[in-house]
Amino acid sequence: METVTCIAKRVRAWTEAKASKYGYAANLQGLCGIASRKLFRELKRAGYSPTIGYARNYFYGGHAFVVLNGRIVDVTATQFRCRQKVVVSKLGVSKRWYWKPAKHYSSDRAFLNYQQQSGWSGEQVQWQWRPLWEEVE
Repeated sequence: METVTCIAKRVRAWTEAKASKYGYAANLQGLCGIASRKLFRELKRAGYSPTIGYARNYFYGGHAFVVLNGRIVDVTATQFRCRQKVVVSKLGVSKRWYWKPAKHYSSDRAFLNYQQQSGWSGEQVQWQWRPLWEEVE
């Protein structure tokens, strides 16, 4: 079975390429939902059982990442000035708001529904970027 870190690094590279293609910032700000969906799907295909974690901050907004076996797997943490391109860290250790999930979603569709219903910023909602959303498949 391919390791979680290898899959996450591959998804990070995919996300960087899409950021460049679609005009997103190099730090991947605004791509956490799409990157988390891609990572979630790749981990599922490899036989893992991830969830999508969602942290909310009323000043900064929200952040999505993957949770697997009590660990955070985040491929877009660079948007928060994190030096690591791929973060794999024990859940609950960090004091950073963006790694304190208020919710967990066992499917990417459930997370998408939450995004649509909760008023996520338009440029960050997965479904509004249909070409990129379809590339996750």
